[in-house]
Amino acid sequence: MLKGVCGIDVDRDRTFISFASLRKFRLNFLQEIEVEIPCEDRNFLAYFRKNCDVFNQKIREKEKEYSLRIEKVFLNLPWDLANISVAEEIIPLKKRKKIDRKDLAFVKKYFEDVFLAWDDFCLHHFILNYEIEGSIYKDPPLGVWAKKIKLKSHLVWIKDELRKNIEDTFDNLDRRFGGLVFTGASIFFTSFTDCGGQETKIVVSAGYEGSRIVVYSQGSIDFGWEYDFGSRKIVQALGKEFSLNPSMAEEIFIRHVSFEEIPYPKEISIKDGESYINLSTHTLNSFVKNYIRNEVSIMLQQIKEKAGKDSFSISFIGRLSKKKGFYKFLKDFIPSNVEVVLPLIRTISSSFGCLNYGMFRFWERDYKEKESVPGRILNIYREYF
Repeated sequence: MLKGVCGIDVDRDRTFISFASLRKFRLNFLQEIEVEIPCEDRNFLAYFRKNCDVFNQKIREKEKEYSLRIEKVFLNLPWDLANISVAEEIIPLKKRKKIDRKDLAFVKKYFEDVFLAWDDFCLHHFILNYEIEGSIYKDPPLGVWAKKIKLKSHLVWIKDELRKNIEDTFDNLDRRFGGLVFTGASIFFTSFTDCGGQETKIVVSAGYEGSRIVVYSQGSIDFGWEYDFGSRKIVQALGKEFSLNPSMAEEIFIRHVSFEEIPYPKEISIKDGESYINLSTHTLNSFVKNYIRNEVSIMLQQIKEKAGKDSFSISFIGRLSKKKGFYKFLKDFIPSNVEVVLPLIRTISSSFGCLNYGMFRFWERDYKEKESVPGRILNIYREYF
């Protein structure tokens, strides 16, 4: 029986669960499923408690299908439940000395104690840089002499009570909880694993209600970007253009919209009460393409202005990414100085990024000595299994 992990992502109208096995120290994606239970009242904890048995049953079904034993379940923390801040602090050491891993672990803990309250739980601590005697270090400054270290970090935290309530829910399911992962990290690591170098990397997650944009550039992380563009807005525009009610517009969007070139136009008939509406697929797809082309072009211009860069790598995830021909459609109109990057896995949500980051914590192993990639994976494998 294979050992595996899964990641859960709750969106406004449904929940996504990704499954992966760990074989030969590699994460092997298996499948992403959708559970169509809306989170209507936006109460994440109440929603998860109410439907956790349904999610657990779906996990059992996939365990049986893939001869899999899920050892860890990771859960995306919704954006609006996270507290996020960037802060700096000068931290004194006991004496001037060569910095080792214990010093960096102490500095990290000291920083968290300064900025977090007693009832806070630090979900992520992304260290942006260390400053020692005027020199900036992006990587852990092991072996450098110092009496004090100035640390600049990105903190993501929640109230400890929320963490305990979620852990209790998993305990009741008899599932081993891998931990919460902030959605911003999950979004980025749905498309990238390499976060080094000078290149600016951007991921746009076009969800149901809108888009979240995560920017990583030269060791700096920006989670604060939003854009009013999601599948609901496209459906609303579709309904307005062709005089369709919301449910009919959504059905047409799901079943008939494609970004592939259609060799010849065809008509589709949709029942509207006692009558039928006839639509040309060519007209339908042309409208959606023009609408998205305009929205994405405006979004890109705003990204360029805010990031202060004309060239970067960008990846799009979300429900549009599952539509045939979507990435070719993007590449055809996005300027050549912007590289369109395919996600690591063609999933609808960031549920794969949730388990990917949950397993490997790419941004948070910075106080340890550098390991080879096989060595890091081997250590993670030993830790979890």
